[in-house]
Amino acid sequence: MELIDSLNLTESTEINFFISDYNGVKYANIRKFVKSERYTGPTQQGITLTKEQLIEVVSALESFSGKENVEDEVDLLEININEEKFIKVSIKFYKGHYYLDIRLFYKTDKYSGPSKKGISIPIELFSNFTVCSKKMLDLFNGEEVKAQTIEVNEIDDSEIKIINASNSIKGIPNKYAKYF
Repeated sequence: MELIDSLNLTESTEINFFISDYNGVKYANIRKFVKSERYTGPTQQGITLTKEQLIEVVSALESFSGKENVEDEVDLLEININEEKFIKVSIKFYKGHYYLDIRLFYKTDKYSGPSKKGISIPIELFSNFTVCSKKMLDLFNGEEVKAQTIEVNEIDDSEIKIINASNSIKGIPNKYAKYF
């Protein structure tokens, strides 16, 4: 697995963008990671996309770019996986804040609705998230991408700093090294 970028949400939480390989097929992974005394590593919050799905997501993000000052929930994209599953990219409102949400949904006889497989990021990080997603797509297309970390102490565009980073993160136990 190759770490492409990171969005630091807090001192102990970040969203990592990385490419993984499973049975010879490459996948784009966007996953929340935590660092604490009790646990350091990936969480369940995240999503795995094929190259084709990533292309559609990046296209939807680019078409919405610049319109982040939303006043209502918006569905940007639905990608059908099969008759029972689809990925939805949307802008959601929750507890007084807007979020970009990329999530797997189910539509079966027993249950129709969102799954735990997905990720939500504050709308203030929309443009940074789009940049990181484009870098993953560039890597899929064979272009060399240099890893960076985007630090966000408070979610405010004026606070965002980009720093050079290697493809490993200090403080992560060896058993989680495969995620980087």
